[in-house]
Amino acid sequence: MNKKRLLIIIIICVVAILGALIWYNNSKTNANKNPYLTAEQQRDVDACDAKGGKIYGSAEGEVVCALPYADAGKECTSSDQCEGDCVTHKLSDLGIKGTCQINTFGNNGCETAIEKEYLQYWMGDAGYRCTAENWQSVCDSKCIK
Repeated sequence: MNKKRLLIIIIICVVAILGALIWYNNSKTNANKNPYLTAEQQRDVDACDAKGGKIYGSAEGEVVCALPYADAGKECTSSDQCEGDCVTHKLSDLGIKGTCQINTFGNNGCETAIEKEYLQYWMGDAGYRCTAENWQSVCDSKCIK
């Protein structure tokens, strides 16, 4: 009788361990899956992850893969010195100095290429051009003078 009980306990333990391993493997496989994405969008996310990119959502509901630039954050004085744009967050730095753009998604927040004569500030779909003339009314709380 003791041998039967021991065998039953061993079988229950083996089944429990196998179940836990299967659950763990499925949870790892689905770790990056988003239930709100279509299968096509999920493939795009997976491809982006494989390239080392970061996912952003566009205003149109698209999945956008932003790939990092190798020279991201490097000091620059012209966009010719960067893979992307040479950008700044400060109005006083326009035409003088900036840093190389971080990724292919574009300029984020209050940021623009230093060759321009204004800072471009985005809030949702609305864009603001921040210049010395309109600073107080449009950009004071958004950008750095």
